[in-house]
Amino acid sequence: RPLAVPFHQFECPIRPTAYADAQRAAEADAEAERAAGRSAELDALAELDAALSAVRDADRRARVTEGTLLPQAQSAFESVIGAYTVGRASVADLQLAQRELLELAVGLERARAEHGQAWARLERVVGRRVERAAAP
Repeated sequence: RPLAVPFHQFECPIRPTAYADAQRAAEADAEAERAAGRSAELDALAELDAALSAVRDADRRARVTEGTLLPQAQSAFESVIGAYTVGRASVADLQLAQRELLELAVGLERARAEHGQAWARLERVVGRRVERAAAP
């Protein structure tokens, strides 16, 4: 039942339930906005984490390939060349060793390119240029 409050010779009906309903709706809207904000923040953090992981992974692959796998493949290739010259290895052995060496070289360049792309994505996520730290 409406409550009547005198107001300059007029009666203004106030419904307590309507006010309470409006307040609950406003509180629900505010909570929904807070949840949307938290969700957006978590999405941004997840995207940043993914970008950082991609940079680290590409860097790791390039370093392992350049520092370990390529030198090993180069040594193996030189060993096969030596074996071929004394007749202990076939042309097929030589070609396989060379193929392995070339595949690793291509893999190194691919890892470097992916590192550059991942770095660009990181800068896009951060919204500004990111300087590379000096190697320890």
